Amino acid sequence: MREGRVLGDPVGAFLDIKAGETNPIGFEKKFIVPQIKRTFGGINIYFSFDLSGSMAEADFVSGLAKAEVQADCALLFADSLMQAAIVSERESSGGDNILPIKIMVTLASGTAIPVLPLTDKWGPKEQWAFYSGLRQIATGGTPTAETLGMIENSYLTEKEKLKKRSTPADNYPLEYVVEMTDGAPNNVNATIAMHKKLIEQGVVVRSIIIGGAPIDETGMYDKDGNPLKSFSQIPSILAKDIVGQFQKLRPEKIE
Repeated sequence: MREGRVLGDPVGAFLDIKAGETNPIGFEKKFIVPQIKRTFGGINIYFSFDLSGSMAEADFVSGLAKAEVQADCALLFADSLMQAAIVSERESSGGDNILPIKIMVTLASGTAIPVLPLTDKWGPKEQWAFYSGLRQIATGGTPTAETLGMIENSYLTEKEKLKKRSTPADNYPLEYVVEMTDGAPNNVNATIAMHKKLIEQGVVVRSIIIGGAPIDETGMYDKDGNPLKSFSQIPSILAKDIVGQFQKLRPEKIE
C-alpha cells in the first residue's frame, strides 16, 4: 500500500480489496509538516515634543496657543494608537493579528525632559503623565538633539532586551521617531547628525517643523508638498505615514 497503512476510507478500501487490488485506495500515512509562525513585533513610537518659549504663541490655523494645540492633537493621536493595540489584542484570540504598540514621550523645553518611558501601558497614570507634561509652561529653547539622544538610549535598551530573548530580527518592532517643533532646534547640525545616526540603526525618523521648511530629508509636508502650518495637521499625516511603514514591514497584514 504505497499511500500508507492508516485506514482513512474504509468503504473505498473494502471495495478495492474485494476487487483484488494490490494497492487499494483508502489508506494513508500521517506525517508532520513543520510551519514557522511569525510573530509581529509591532511598533515602538518615540515622541519628541517642543515646549520652548515660542510655543506660547498663537497657532496659525486655530489661533490657540501652539502648545495647547500640540497637547490636544498629540494626546488624541496617542490614544488612537494605544486603543488600536487594545482592540487588536482583544480580537486576535491568541492569533497572529495582535498589534503591539509602545510609546515614549520626551519634551524639549529648555532642557531635554523625559515625560513617559517606553511603555505599552495606557491607563489613567500614563495618560495624565502624557497630557500634563505637554501642558507645562512653554519656556526656554529647543534642545532637540538632546531629546533624540534620550530616545536613542531607550531604543538601544529595547533592542538589547530583544537580543537577550533571542528574538529573530524579522520579529523586531518597527522603530519610529516623531520629532515636532515650531522652528529650528537649538543645534541644527547636532540634530541632523542624530537623525542620520538613528536612521543608520534602522529607525524611521520623521522631523516635523510647523511653519517652516524641514531641516533635512526626514521632514514632512502636507498632501500638496507644502510645509505644515498647524499642529492640527499632524495626526492625519502621521497616521498615513505609519500605515505606509507597516505595509513595507508586513504587507500581507495590511489592507
